[in-house]
Amino acid sequence: MSRRILAAISVVVVAAVGCTSGAPGELTASAERVLVPKVQRVREAAAHGTYSQLTSAVHALKSSVAAEQRKGQVSDSRATSIDDAADQLLLDAAPTATPTPSPTLTQSATPTQTPSPSSTPTQTATPSPTASSASPSPTVSISIGH
Repeated sequence: MSRRILAAISVVVVAAVGCTSGAPGELTASAERVLVPKVQRVREAAAHGTYSQLTSAVHALKSSVAAEQRKGQVSDSRATSIDDAADQLLLDAAPTATPTPSPTLTQSATPTQTPSPSSTPTQTATPSPTASSASPSPTVSISIGH
């Protein structure tokens, strides 16, 4: 697991249950009892599970935070801190796309021979026109009208 993910897990834990100030509405003991197991699931999924399992654990935590917030057990600022930390954990743990290797051209082991022109020219007879073989030019007529 990368250091970045470990740091994000720590942020989620501290945001969710760490350092309860005891201030009314910040995070009650009742909310802490509900959220600690959810945070533990997030930690376990991040450390040993798949990204899908981590996503599921984070959604369960965020759902519990929202429920506790509605009951007045978690303050708005604490709920926002937990949600933000959980979202950051998902971003840090997201699988990265691996680039597809581009095809490489390989040279064949045996070079292909191309035929070369012969070096000795060959003579070919070309018939020359004679007066008796000349043909008359064709006549073309164009009529306009009827």
